[in-house]
Amino acid sequence: MRRSRSLIVGAIASLAVLSFTGTAHADGGNGDHDTRVVKAVDDCDRPTFNRAIGPGTCVVDGDTTFARFLAQLRAKGSAEDWEFRPMRPEIDRGDQVRVVVDGGEFHTFTEVRQFGGGCVEFLNDILHLSPVPECNRPKVFERTGVAPGDPLLVRGLSPGKHKFMCLIHPWMRAVVEVEQHH
Repeated sequence: MRRSRSLIVGAIASLAVLSFTGTAHADGGNGDHDTRVVKAVDDCDRPTFNRAIGPGTCVVDGDTTFARFLAQLRAKGSAEDWEFRPMRPEIDRGDQVRVVVDGGEFHTFTEVRQFGGGCVEFLNDILHLSPVPECNRPKVFERTGVAPGDPLLVRGLSPGKHKFMCLIHPWMRAVVEVEQHH
């Protein structure tokens, strides 16, 4: 348990640093295309998350303590207030998705071939999941990460269904459906 805890501390502390260095893509102009907002929602309790994982892990005062978060994962395989909203957004071809954090943690909105485990070994162990291959992509957190106050813009999706998940919190999943017409 001590080794797993130190792994999550290191992984999430690194992600917290990323969240404050402006590595997520900033919102840009979108011409005549529409933008669909997807919220990466969490409910982290700042004192307990920062104490357990490291300073800067949580930057707001939510209601879910780190102990309760872990208990929910063990009991249900997910944490109640960690999700993408909406989970099934629809857009037209040429439109874009703007991902914003509604909570206090760093998340990713990463397109994956298949849903699976994330990149944090400690959480995968609790959930009995294996990491998705996308965890091995160079700079995946920098390219698909979204920090509180620093939105991520996803553009150029082809028509069809696209699976997205948070590589930290793998139960956070969304399927973006892109319609051909515009």
